[in-house]
Amino acid sequence: MFILTSAERAAAMIHNQQIPLDMRLAIFTVNGTSESRVVCLFPTTTCSCPTKCNCYHILAARMAVGINGNSSKRTVNLTQLRKNTHKRPDKTSGHKCPRLGNFKVVAAVDADDEVTAALHAAVSTATEQTNGGARRVYGSIGS
Repeated sequence: MFILTSAERAAAMIHNQQIPLDMRLAIFTVNGTSESRVVCLFPTTTCSCPTKCNCYHILAARMAVGINGNSSKRTVNLTQLRKNTHKRPDKTSGHKCPRLGNFKVVAAVDADDEVTAALHAAVSTATEQTNGGARRVYGSIGS
């Protein structure tokens, strides 16, 4: 005697046509090995069996309508991915000033060359002071 996995068991149920769909109630009746189970896929996925995870009844109902894999997509936090690229000593915590390469000054199209140069000079001196241990002072640039 051999043991079937949940996916193999679900595929066997579909092949043997043991999953009738009740259109009025929007439920599947899955004829399991011991007794029939009621599976509802929408709005939430529920099954009448006592199993909490890896329920082959739900897997068979999903496979019957063509939903394979996990239905919910994982959200990706791009800021967290950027922070994960730094080595552990380089990571900042709290409200610390940004490191030297974390920002870029881009001047407006109609800005004067003198104003742009003043902005670059102010940013570079502020970051050098921050890297040297001095506290960064925020204020107006060029009056």
